[in-house]
Formats: sequence, structure tokens, C-alpha cells
Amino acid sequence: MSTRKLILTAFICGFAILLAGGIQLLRISRTDEVAKVYSIGESATVDGISVGVVSYSGDVASVRLLLPANFPAFASLPSHFSMQRGNSRFDAVKKDSSTDCSQKTAQPAQLLDCSLTFVPSGDGSTYLRFTSDNKTAVWALG
Repeated sequence: MSTRKLILTAFICGFAILLAGGIQLLRISRTDEVAKVYSIGESATVDGISVGVVSYSGDVASVRLLLPANFPAFASLPSHFSMQRGNSRFDAVKKDSSTDCSQKTAQPAQLLDCSLTFVPSGDGSTYLRFTSDNKTAVWALG
């Protein structure tokens, strides 16, 4: 293959990459979606589930869940929550308490109040995340 054909092919490939990048930048710039960070006391709806963080104190978060009437029972609640402090992620720990979420199952169309205990370390802002079906709500805790 001659040098001219190689240079022309490389130019066409580079132009195609540049064009695709420009189209992607236009798509991204036209998106009006803004991530919402909720405050304590605010409720969010994730995958049809109403979730609220009622209070947060001493690394214990009190949460309130309400499943839609047609939703299946929701067990293993702590696995849907995580805490982030700085750049570190922390899972809930089981606590022997009648209000601990690990001992509760959310039932359809019934309000559930329970608490989650975390043992975060480090410095930085603290957030609580609820995730269901790859959709997430985030609360700023301090």
C-alpha cells in the first residue's frame, strides 16, 4: 500500500473520531438532568419506593420506606443503603435493636420506620445512598 493511501486513510479515521466526539459533546451539553441531593427530612422516590431519611445522629440514620401496593416484599434493607464519607464507602452494620433495618422486611403499602447503623471513618462530607434497580437517591448528612 502506498504512503499516500495510508495518510488518506489515517486522515479519514481521525476525522470520523473527531466528528463522533463532537456529536457526543452536543448530546451531553443538551442534557438538563441535575443530580439532586436531599436533606434530612426530605423524601425521594426511587423505583417507585418512597424513601426518607428522618434523622441522623451518632452515625445512626433513621429511615422511612413506603413500597407501592403492587411491589413485592423488600427484605435485606441494609444492602440497599450505603454511607459515603470523603472518598470511602461504608456498609450498614447489624445492631441488636428492635428498630434495626436488618431485622425488618418492608411490606407493600405499609410504612416502615427503622434505623441503620454505620461505622464510618475519616474526614469529609457524609452522604447516605439508597439504591434500587440501578437508581439512586442521595442525602447529605453533614
